[in-house]
Amino acid sequence: MAEWAANIPAPERGHPTLRFDVEALYLALDKARRQRHLSWRAVLREAGVPGLSVITRTARGKPPDVHNLVRLLLWLGNTDIAPYVTEVPDGQ
Repeated sequence: MAEWAANIPAPERGHPTLRFDVEALYLALDKARRQRHLSWRAVLREAGVPGLSVITRTARGKPPDVHNLVRLLLWLGNTDIAPYVTEVPDGQ
């Protein structure tokens, strides 16, 4: 774990634990990609995301860095992150 992450306090009781749903983002990107008849390379070029590794990592469940996340959300046409945030049950 990164040193800065160790300093983030755990949520207080009664507050939900949230996580970024990488799979939901990937599925949204893939759906839009197929609707537009684009290759992944074309998606990343249009979004301004350098290299295919970003989408390869996302397909494997690794979230993109925040800069590329914003670029991909802009490409999708909506920067609302709510559809990609899920509540994690206690203890997970």
